[in-house]
Amino acid sequence: MKRKGWTAAEAAAAIPATAAESLDLPFLTVRSLSTGQTFRLFLRQQAASAATSGVFNGYGLSAEATLPHF
Repeated sequence: MKRKGWTAAEAAAAIPATAAESLDLPFLTVRSLSTGQTFRLFLRQQAASAATSGVFNGYGLSAEATLPHF
């Protein structure tokens, strides 16, 4: 507010409505091995029509490869 010279009302109006949305998904609280920061990793389950192979990240998840239902 100070940097832009805004009032509290102007600053509140500038915050997008999506900033107040929350995810209703399960999550894991994990710590980054590279930075040490803790963050929430939200998971969305989606049905696959066929098994697909792919690369997995350090958390054992993949954006392309299918995972078994757990």
